[in-house]
Amino acid sequence: MAVDNSNKWFYAFLPLAWAGHIGLGLALGIFGPTQPYLAKNVGTSVDHINFIWTGRSVGFCLTSVVTALVFKKYCTKTWQKMMFLAVAEIITGIFVILTPWADSFPLLIGIVTIFGMSLGLFDTADNSLMVYMFGPKKSRPFTQSVHAFVGVGFVLGSLMVQPFLPESNAGDSSVCPGEGLNEAAHVEYTYKIMAGLPSINWPFIIIGVWHFLTAIGMIVLGFSGMEMPSFYDKDENVEEKSSSKLTNVPNWWLYMILVYIYYVLSCGLEGFFQSMTYTYGLCGPLKMSPGEANILNGLYFGAFVIGRSSGICISRLMSPTKIIISSIAGCFISSVILSIFAPYHKIALYMGVVIMGFAIAFQFASGISWTAKLFNVTGKSSFIFFLGGFSGFLSFPPIAGAIITSDGGQNGFFYLAVATTICQAGLFTGMSILAKSRK
Repeated sequence: MAVDNSNKWFYAFLPLAWAGHIGLGLALGIFGPTQPYLAKNVGTSVDHINFIWTGRSVGFCLTSVVTALVFKKYCTKTWQKMMFLAVAEIITGIFVILTPWADSFPLLIGIVTIFGMSLGLFDTADNSLMVYMFGPKKSRPFTQSVHAFVGVGFVLGSLMVQPFLPESNAGDSSVCPGEGLNEAAHVEYTYKIMAGLPSINWPFIIIGVWHFLTAIGMIVLGFSGMEMPSFYDKDENVEEKSSSKLTNVPNWWLYMILVYIYYVLSCGLEGFFQSMTYTYGLCGPLKMSPGEANILNGLYFGAFVIGRSSGICISRLMSPTKIIISSIAGCFISSVILSIFAPYHKIALYMGVVIMGFAIAFQFASGISWTAKLFNVTGKSSFIFFLGGFSGFLSFPPIAGAIITSDGGQNGFFYLAVATTICQAGLFTGMSILAKSRK
């Protein structure tokens, strides 16, 4: 039986989109378990190294806005869209590989900011293409799927980095908050050498190669002669394209502000746990070994990918509103468990981190689907998700780093997580009431 041309495109494009988002997860997640050792490379402290998240997020925010302004307007042909994605992947691969070779903190920040910019180009464009190809309703499981594969990248990164970490936490006082922290540059520290390179360099090299291979696939598809289908170009959907235009929606500016704040809080909470789970396990009151701390990190990302994967099916059965409410409730329960019990019991720490990883996983993609019901998110408005999200990643990890290095503050970022989830609940209640008032 002949295969429809649009189906041929989907069969070719979706695996590449998923591979790109696995690479995105690898590039985002690698910092969690490696940031104490990157701090050693450049001679800085744990609270300062968290500013690499700020640098990466500044780059991401800048290019998410640029992509929203130029991608739909200037990349009108299939090959142009695919080359845009491929170039972003190539830049990411180059600068991920360069990361562990940075020998000063300003250079490290510069490298990470540049590959944050390329991640912003790819992520903003690829997410908008899901709605562009499938429309606001049919795109829901596909949007969930690309974000599920970001979670797959997180998990693969945690597994991949394990063989390259130090075997024990002997001498890790030089990378943990507390005594000796600010003498990090003066404490002798020797990595394992693998194939002539420090072991910590190899995960970055592997991730860079992954991005290069994905880019090659995108270039081949772009020049294959197949055309990318568009939901809004079909005759039966032309009216929806016009009516869903952002500026045709009453109080559109208010929705944009609220969606921005939603993503600041959601991704800020995500940033807490991506940046500090490993460090808390290694340096917190339970004093885990590097291997144990990476298992804790892996449990968070494992639960995260299960949440995002299950979201593909759940989004067919539940509305985005119900999914987001359930997610916020789960994050609140997790934060309370961690605040009360995590400093004293490993089981509570594991359980709280797993609940958080699972619950938070639904919020990003469901937020896009919720917003897509209100207005077209394939054009200039597409930047708002990533500008808000990476404003959260920009600001919250340094706050968490400052808290965890303060006197008696190692559990403080769990308290901040409780406060964040309460703010989320209030905000989304207001957003839902405003959206219902349109009907």
